[in-house]
Amino acid sequence: MTIFSRKTLVAALIITAMFYSTPGGAAEKKAVKKDDPSKEVIMRVDGAPYNREELNIEVNNLFPLMSFHSSASPERMNQIEKAALYDMINEAVIIKDAKRNGMARVENKEIDAQINDIKKGLPRGMSLAKVLKNSDMTMSNLREYLANRITMRRYKQKKNEELKKKAEQTVTEAYMKSYYEKNLGKFKLPEQVRVQTILIKADPSGGTRVWNAALKKATDLANRARKGEDFGK
Repeated sequence: MTIFSRKTLVAALIITAMFYSTPGGAAEKKAVKKDDPSKEVIMRVDGAPYNREELNIEVNNLFPLMSFHSSASPERMNQIEKAALYDMINEAVIIKDAKRNGMARVENKEIDAQINDIKKGLPRGMSLAKVLKNSDMTMSNLREYLANRITMRRYKQKKNEELKKKAEQTVTEAYMKSYYEKNLGKFKLPEQVRVQTILIKADPSGGTRVWNAALKKATDLANRARKGEDFGK
């Protein structure tokens, strides 16, 4: 079974909406299939091929499709593509490790529940079957994708718990003391000054008398502070 990489239903809905909102969209979709550069294989992860279309969908997950990427510079788009490739590789590696360690068992009822949620979120008059058909997806593809989502969530949760337990066992009081003594330079702070202020308000419309009174009060407070009175009090 291959990994159904990132053909999310959200992306499928966007693509479907674009085809249905553009006159002649369905005919254009068929024409593209004849010699579609999006099917070009751009990388393989453990032998599994990934094409340009899958990368584009992953990019759109990171960078909303509705902007048509017009607001991003070539340098920014290059960074986003690299991040998308990293996510695709990371997902493939996680799923493979989860399967190897018996963590990829997902019950049908779990997938069925998510599919029901997806159906409830579809626009009125749009069926899941129609969305899948217009996005070159099958129900099997969708179920595999959802199974992978559940697997990845469980995998990350389990790894986080393992790391937390390991950290709790490793980072003891003796460990922290030893680390502190060996790295004193990291804990030295430069001389710092904490500033506190007392604001004396004066009505702007009060004239010279009000302003002079406020100035006198501020001056008196400053003198008291210089003599050592508690500033907070």
